[in-house]
Amino acid sequence: MLEKFLINNQHKYKISEKTDYLIELEVFAPIGFLDFFTGVLKLVRVSPFGRGDKLHTSFCKITTHLVGEKQEIVILDKDLKWDYFKSPGPGGQKKNKTMSAVRLVHTPTSITVISCNERSQSDNKRKALEQLQIELEKKQFNNVNESKKKSWENAIKPEDANVSFYFNHQMACNEKTNIKTTRLKEVLNGQLDYLKN
Repeated sequence: MLEKFLINNQHKYKISEKTDYLIELEVFAPIGFLDFFTGVLKLVRVSPFGRGDKLHTSFCKITTHLVGEKQEIVILDKDLKWDYFKSPGPGGQKKNKTMSAVRLVHTPTSITVISCNERSQSDNKRKALEQLQIELEKKQFNNVNESKKKSWENAIKPEDANVSFYFNHQMACNEKTNIKTTRLKEVLNGQLDYLKN
């Protein structure tokens, strides 16, 4: 239904994740374009597999997240704390004799990296900065995923239904605005404008 709505409104999209319990779409559309439809959806129908024409109710949840361009990570000198020490390991020409190894702490995030494999302090500093950049990118990626996960893990409560579909009455209802339509077939084919203000 949602894919048909996106196609009908000429919004470009791609499926970025699909499992038995989750479908994630990346949509290229204006901010808030789907606000009227997000939240808990409730589907009420008489199951063709049930006995006694009992009503069955199913729920799903639609959430949206703003995904912008990847933020550039800027490392400021004032946020860096450097420590220098002698490299461990077997001796060599300069190893264990000079303070060539470095420990770098990024104070805003407390991320710490150590580089001691290079012979010169300047090379170890360069390697440490490269490793810090990688670690900051990982942290940024994990923060975005954690935000999504928390949203998905919120329990679905029947009383929180924002849009309801009643098959036995051939009706769809936007519970937020109390807009109702008997054009259930059209709504299920992506014509969600029937549920808009």
